Amino acid sequence: MKKKKKCPLVVRVPIIVPVDIDQTLISYNIEGCDKKDLIKVGLSKKHQIWVKPLHKHIDAVKGHKANGHYVIAWSGSGVAWCEHIIKKLGLNEYVDLVMTKLRLYRDWE
Repeated sequence: MKKKKKCPLVVRVPIIVPVDIDQTLISYNIEGCDKKDLIKVGLSKKHQIWVKPLHKHIDAVKGHKANGHYVIAWSGSGVAWCEHIIKKLGLNEYVDLVMTKLRLYRDWE
C-alpha cells in the first residue's frame, strides 16, 4: 500500500511576523542592569545565564498577535532554546510557531 503524501502546513493570515529570540526578545548585554530586571535561563541547571528581556519587542509580539497576525519565533541556537525562551517570557499564547533559524530560502522576485 502506498503511503499517503503529507500535505504542507497552510497559514491563512495576511501578515506573518517572524521574530528572532537572541538580541531581539532577550539581550545578553546585562552590564549595569539591576538584577530585578533580569531572568535566569538555560536548557539545563548546570548551564544557566542571566539575560535581559527586551520588553519593547515583547510587547510588539503581543500587539501583532492581538492584531491577528501569525507570529513565528526563531533562533539560530535551535528549537529547544527558542521554545525555552518563549516559555520563560510568558509568550506561549502569542507565538504560533517555534523554529530554528532559516539557513536558506528562495525568493526569485
